[in-house]
Amino acid sequence: MKNTVRLIRSRFKSAAAFSFLILVATFIPFHSIAQDSLSFTAIVEIPAGTNVKWEYDYEKDEMSVSRDDGKERVIDYLPYPGNYGFLQGTYQDPEKGGDGDALDVIIISESVQKETTVSVIPIAVLELIDSGEKDDKIIAIPANPDLQIVHAESLEELNKDYPGIIEIIQTWFLNYKGPGMMELTNTGDEKRAIEVIRENTAP
Repeated sequence: MKNTVRLIRSRFKSAAAFSFLILVATFIPFHSIAQDSLSFTAIVEIPAGTNVKWEYDYEKDEMSVSRDDGKERVIDYLPYPGNYGFLQGTYQDPEKGGDGDALDVIIISESVQKETTVSVIPIAVLELIDSGEKDDKIIAIPANPDLQIVHAESLEELNKDYPGIIEIIQTWFLNYKGPGMMELTNTGDEKRAIEVIRENTAP
């Protein structure tokens, strides 16, 4: 429940709104919602086409720029090829090899502002290892047709109608931290993506 609360809180700045959500979560656990749905809620941390590494700061209850040795972290590579963030209600448990964060998601769509909430449909997953920890990336499209720039709801459709997209995203993740820093163990379709989400649903 503690990890679920941390992730719910990412959407709400006011104490009143957060308290209301805690009350709701007490009676409607997020895992029960996720089990019955093929669309999931994503919170955007980094807009597509940008390089500054924003992330949610749980202690400050706000988005802030990630720092490395005291310096603001800017990705020394091509900009993010999609809107990057996390899936609400998920948690990659360190006791199961995870990195202790929510499950990452990259949304194929036009650039949106950070802190935007987007309902998404998973279409693929990159199962990655970063410094010995699982750091899986869900690839998704917006559930709202008005926000879609590609019209595919499966990996097969994406590869058929938009060849190269998965390879571009995969290449980006394998190189944005530098050569050899990330290890790819599997590229899964939409069914595997949903399995990964449910395997990493916060308790």
